Amino acid sequence: MRIPGRTTSRLMSGLAGREVVLIEGLEVSPGAQFKITFISWSDKRRQGIWFGTEGLLEFPDTGLTSPQMTLWTDTAPAEFQIDVLETDGLLRFYNIWDEGEGRGSESLVDYSGMVVDHDGGVATYRCQDFGREPHFSSLAFTMESLR
Repeated sequence: MRIPGRTTSRLMSGLAGREVVLIEGLEVSPGAQFKITFISWSDKRRQGIWFGTEGLLEFPDTGLTSPQMTLWTDTAPAEFQIDVLETDGLLRFYNIWDEGEGRGSESLVDYSGMVVDHDGGVATYRCQDFGREPHFSSLAFTMESLR
């Protein structure tokens, strides 16, 4: 199944009516590099981020290359890099979580998503795993383009 580019929620808005992003799709080309830093996360559920492209990504901190990768706050470095080796032009990502009930990672439910703030070349993503009351405090991370 092909993952779409940027997709927004039709069911909810962020605090103060802000747009909620379900799937982020950043335009990229081969050679692009990003630094991702986990800022904070909830202890209620395991939190993480899924990254993918129609191509190949390298995760130098793990030594892995793959078209997609899941990075969890409890096993990934607090700061890590993603290099785009091959791509269809989009780096896609979204927040995920694990309830610990044997279902594996969960994502993209009706009341989940991310709000985004831009400050210069750094984007801060604040994520909500689920729940009708928007709080966007399940996971927060920054993403900075290095090249």
